[in-house]
Amino acid sequence: MRWVEVVEAEADAEVDAEAGVVMGVDRVAWVVPRPPGQEGSVSAPVVGIESRTLLDCRVIRKSVPSAAQRWSGLSNSRFSIAVTHLTFVVATFASIAQTATKVATTNSITGIAAPVLRGERMIVTVASGKGGTGKTTVAVSMALSIAADQDMTPLLLDCDVEEPNSALFLGQLVPPSAAWERRQVGQMIPEVDLDKCIYCKRCAEVCQYNAIAVVGERVLIFPELCHGCGSCTLNCPTEAVHEVLNVTGVIERVIGGPFDFAQGRMNVGEPMAVPIIRQLKQWVIPPAGSDRGHPIILDAPPGTACPVVESMSGADFVLMVTEPTPFGLHDLRMAVEVARDELGLPVGVVVNRDGVGDQGVDAYCAAENIPILMRIPLDRRIAEAYSEGQPLVEALPEYRQRFVELWRRIVECEAQG
Repeated sequence: MRWVEVVEAEADAEVDAEAGVVMGVDRVAWVVPRPPGQEGSVSAPVVGIESRTLLDCRVIRKSVPSAAQRWSGLSNSRFSIAVTHLTFVVATFASIAQTATKVATTNSITGIAAPVLRGERMIVTVASGKGGTGKTTVAVSMALSIAADQDMTPLLLDCDVEEPNSALFLGQLVPPSAAWERRQVGQMIPEVDLDKCIYCKRCAEVCQYNAIAVVGERVLIFPELCHGCGSCTLNCPTEAVHEVLNVTGVIERVIGGPFDFAQGRMNVGEPMAVPIIRQLKQWVIPPAGSDRGHPIILDAPPGTACPVVESMSGADFVLMVTEPTPFGLHDLRMAVEVARDELGLPVGVVVNRDGVGDQGVDAYCAAENIPILMRIPLDRRIAEAYSEGQPLVEALPEYRQRFVELWRRIVECEAQG
């Protein structure tokens, strides 16, 4: 539980450049850390619009008068805008640092103490530096094996919202009576009330992504460039700009199969996957204080870009799936740099298609003190089962205990830090 002071600011409000910044319900709010025991503090979640959410914390609310009441002149307004963007940048890096620093082994998403025993709550992201290494095979097989071996129901999230495929292996395992729940998701983008607009170009000046432009008496909005920061809405002097939801995909979940499952699907042609992944996690990962103690497994997209970082953010452990080839080693290095070196998360490796290639992956893991937790040999039977949409542990039941052992080793590695 974090103690913060949430300052709800009016348009053009003066802000402290050292304060953090998050998006409030309908405006920018600056978050200032506060110690426990503050007079008048209350315990409440601060929930923003869709992706702009501050998870559970203890908050103190107060308002800041508009800077327009004290400042005059365009230069002062521009300075205020610059400070606003500075605080946003500062907070972005602060958020990454907070994810990387797990004080007292506390989960940074939920506030729940990180697990040290088998069966306790734990979030594991299955990732890799490249596609086709076997992330989904490992994630699905691990979830199925844990569900069969222990008295618990794992939660599997397919975070590869551009090309989700985990559900392909669950078709015959989910009973017809199981109900899917779906909801549309997207990102808040600006919409302009031309009756109020004075075409002052303030919105275009503050947009760091060139998502809005004013040409004469026309306002052009480019949704594919908008990051939903809300600066245009905050800084419009006539309140002509408001936000509407631009639907970019759908998130869905099903309860009643061998394990709980959820996935996101991005609409064709959309450029940004991160808001969908973030909203998927917020929707299905239990909140702080939940009594759910079951494993949570995230099947991440390939690569090392922003969608992968979002999938890793808040995890307790990152399981890298690689192949023993020079190409596999190259991308494994990049993925480890993101997960371990940038986010500060413990990592382990599964070597898939073991027996081909060279010893480069083994040598790298030994040099970097990265544990190899499991090896899956190159086996035609595994490839045939995969091509037919059959999970590995269903086609070859002898692997079930190996994946249970994999989970046990992950828990041990995470407990050791």
